[in-house]
Amino acid sequence: MFDKIGQIIFNNEIVANASDFNMGIEVETIRIDSAGRLTKEPYPKALGNQRKNHFIKTDVYQIQSEIITPTARKSLDAMHYLMALNDTLRNALEPNELLWPLSMPPVLPQDKSTIPIADVDPEQKAYYEKWIKTRSDTQGIPVGVHLNVSINDDVLKTVWQAVDDQYDSYADFVNYIYIKIAQGFDYYRWLITYLFGNSPIAEKNFFKPDEDQPQHEVRSIRSSNYGLTSDVTHNYRSVPDYVKNIESNIASGALFSEAEYHSSVRLKTMHGDLTDMIKNGT
Repeated sequence: MFDKIGQIIFNNEIVANASDFNMGIEVETIRIDSAGRLTKEPYPKALGNQRKNHFIKTDVYQIQSEIITPTARKSLDAMHYLMALNDTLRNALEPNELLWPLSMPPVLPQDKSTIPIADVDPEQKAYYEKWIKTRSDTQGIPVGVHLNVSINDDVLKTVWQAVDDQYDSYADFVNYIYIKIAQGFDYYRWLITYLFGNSPIAEKNFFKPDEDQPQHEVRSIRSSNYGLTSDVTHNYRSVPDYVKNIESNIASGALFSEAEYHSSVRLKTMHGDLTDMIKNGT
């Protein structure tokens, strides 16, 4: 059964528009050599200056490449951008280089300090160095895929016209919609991860011999407390609660910036800081 918003979408015959989000895709990969070890090659020369390339960047470590598509009005267009950028990256690799196909890294060196941090601007590099010191020395190495999505404006405005008397403002309505999506995504996270983001095992040297580690295969090392996550409890009750949760954890020292907050869903705004999201909408 449709809920009320779903029924409005159905009645206005905008199901297709509502099903196709504005989308940008970020895909992180690890560059390796032909023997399956982490590459020792620098950022591919054919891609130009890595600090200025907005579409193919490095992540925390120099061995990680990150493809970032432009935002597209349709998901298929985002996929076309992704394929083109993926081909560009592959063609720019050295003859002995490959892209590792898994989220979890290949066999790592025992001394993780030998893995160079990305050659980024000084402020970003200082953030990476601080982040690594507060985490395990492998937590930033697993890679993944991020989908940046927003709802078609025409869909939002059509639904808003039918329910505008139920919200104090358009921003409150938009925030309600995005929280509803976040809750649904988080509820089915286990299944989405199982189908599309399974990372059940770690190769040699990811864990230290005396380190706490899974005793059997798990659904996802990367998105568990063994991988890229934080101890901060996630809060999707409302946008104000979401913002308050992050800000209070920054104030207490549990997080040292908003960027450190990793969860299955991150709400964002185009117009400033987190607090602005409450006033002007997600």
